[in-house]
Amino acid sequence: MNNNIINLRDVLTDKRAAFVSENTPKCYRVFQNFEHICVIMTTNGAPLAYGYNTYKTDDYTTEHAEAMAFRKLNCVRKKLGIRGRLNVNLLVVRTNGGNSKPCSKCIECMQSYADKYNVRKVFYSNNNEPSGIQKETFSSLVNDPNKHISSFYRFQQQLKEDEMKEKDIITNKNKKHKNNTKRMSR
Repeated sequence: MNNNIINLRDVLTDKRAAFVSENTPKCYRVFQNFEHICVIMTTNGAPLAYGYNTYKTDDYTTEHAEAMAFRKLNCVRKKLGIRGRLNVNLLVVRTNGGNSKPCSKCIECMQSYADKYNVRKVFYSNNNEPSGIQKETFSSLVNDPNKHISSFYRFQQQLKEDEMKEKDIITNKNKKHKNNTKRMSR
């Protein structure tokens, strides 16, 4: 594994830990420690934009690190007047050293920027790798039949499924009620 990638991972993890300890009440440290950080960089390893997971508790929305990094890079790109498609690599790190494979929604987000950015390689933290970093081509992530679904989106899917079941139950009750009403009126 490229030493620059490993060094960048270590620097990001240390900076995140320092930020969390300085800016977060003690009761939130455990929660904050599970966040992800993403760096979009040139194919030579020069950082272009950073992002991190954010959560809005007032409306239960989230922005993943990859999405934030691309959003920020797009703003910088516009300010600098950069034209053409850039070749980039990504590094996604989970600050506690856990696995950080980009989820299906993040892959969709990256694909939505395909006209501006050509994502070549994606490096992400993976406990099963000796270096702690897994390297994949972006196309292998896109074509992976077992895409990772984050816990947030799994929860959202479950809520939608439960809501649909609830609607079906109400619809069936209404149908039964109508049928019973028709029988009674005869």
